[in-house]
Amino acid sequence: MEQKARLHASRQWVGEPVYIGDGYAEVEFFTFSEMAVEVDGTVNNGFIFGLGEFAAAIAVNIENVFIERAEVEFLKPVRIGERVEATGRVVEKKGERYIVEVEAKSFEGVVMRGRFWCRVEG
Repeated sequence: MEQKARLHASRQWVGEPVYIGDGYAEVEFFTFSEMAVEVDGTVNNGFIFGLGEFAAAIAVNIENVFIERAEVEFLKPVRIGERVEATGRVVEKKGERYIVEVEAKSFEGVVMRGRFWCRVEG
């Protein structure tokens, strides 16, 4: 399926779409040194959140999707050099509003999961 949402997103910072289906998306990225916040190479959770947000938007896959709210939990740290993949699955749709469940994984297992409330603008 063709990508319609977040066409101008930086693949380096928020991920690369791997698969886009009907109400489902998979995205991935590799973490790098500019993402680190600790001496041990721990990556700032904001980058993992951005990957999850990208997966949610691509799962909706409609131009001008807006994230109204998110509830996420971070389960494990991610470090520089890790590949992280996130999946987004639309679990509810009411008019122009969507709820998307997202899960992000590294080789260590699930690192983040949550829900994103999305709305299509315009």
